[in-house]
Amino acid sequence: MKPQAQQSVSAREYALMALVMLLIGIALLVYYVSEVPKLSPGVRNQVYYVVLFPSAIACAVALFGAMRSYARLKGKQPGVALELGGPVVVFVLVLWGGFKVVPPPTDTFDLTVRAHSADGSVPVITSGTVTVELGNNRPTRAFGPDGDADFKGVPAKLIGATIKILAHVDGYEEKWQQKKVDGNSVELSLERIRVHLVTFRGFVQDERENPLPGVQVTAPDCDQQALTDAKGVFTFQIEATEQTRCHLIFGKEGYAPYTTDLVVAASSGSSFLLRKTLPTRGTRRSGGGS
Repeated sequence: MKPQAQQSVSAREYALMALVMLLIGIALLVYYVSEVPKLSPGVRNQVYYVVLFPSAIACAVALFGAMRSYARLKGKQPGVALELGGPVVVFVLVLWGGFKVVPPPTDTFDLTVRAHSADGSVPVITSGTVTVELGNNRPTRAFGPDGDADFKGVPAKLIGATIKILAHVDGYEEKWQQKKVDGNSVELSLERIRVHLVTFRGFVQDERENPLPGVQVTAPDCDQQALTDAKGVFTFQIEATEQTRCHLIFGKEGYAPYTTDLVVAASSGSSFLLRKTLPTRGTRRSGGGS
């Protein structure tokens, strides 16, 4: 076949078509720069190729209006050879170069986890750790000074999947959250642990179920101490959560010392038993709570 000797469209019309394709390419490029970082790596590469195609067409059309392109098909026995030249080569080179510039998608990606308080008082949490469930693995990373907890080498198959994440931060509830991996970062909203004033009352009695006055009751980790009254009752007022535990120490002369641990909020109104020491050498430690 002979190459085309004439162009059916004027150079001005070719320039207009090239301008339209160029504007489309610029619009897609702006979208790529502004929005693609939020997308997953696989989708990101696909958008890049969409941007590349109109750019290649714009280059080819612009040159086609300035020079005569040709596509010559030469028949030779036993095979057929295709000879390309001019803007056609430019179009092919732009596409080929774009494919070569972009590295192939990898099997892993990096995931960043950030956290903030649900009430908005702490926009970026920079202390504590976070655990992510990645299949059979549960790696834990610390929140950095910038609030980022970075997980390297996350399997690419988790892109678009829902994973479980648990934050360990003082003063905040620890509970698993389910988050969909839409990109390279995940945001967590953490609820503060509710602290309220708990009035804890206890009753101390002896083996005959008689109330024991004057028993020294100490809770060192909760910063509390009290003496039982004539009815064997003592009272603590503690700022506690539903999980606050106190270590209680009971002491009274003539009775075996007794210690116990309990959840304050769930144990208000508990009774405790002290046993008299035996009149033998040494002191036998005994006692019990009910």
